[in-house]
Amino acid sequence: MRLRVGQRLVSTTDTTAVIVIKAGADDVVLTCGGVAMAAELKSPGADNPTLAPLDGHDHGTQLGKRYESANGAVELLCTKAGAASLAVDDIPMIIKAVKALPASD
Repeated sequence: MRLRVGQRLVSTTDTTAVIVIKAGADDVVLTCGGVAMAAELKSPGADNPTLAPLDGHDHGTQLGKRYESANGAVELLCTKAGAASLAVDDIPMIIKAVKALPASD
């Protein structure tokens, strides 16, 4: 799938939801729990059938954290935490390191 900055995606394996902060030009397979993520549902409260995360894809996501791909081409902001983990093209995403702000002396 080709990602767009600002695009909202939801997991089909748990409650994880993300917003795309940075997107590369190439098509990628973005998964959560080992299953492809879907576009956010338009109707709140709609019943969304969920699948169980695949083994090894259940390390969880944290609310408010930024996740980036190994090559730095894709960056996501987690807006709803969940039990499944994120991956791009079957390579796990990592939490982006926080940049230290300069001292205001």
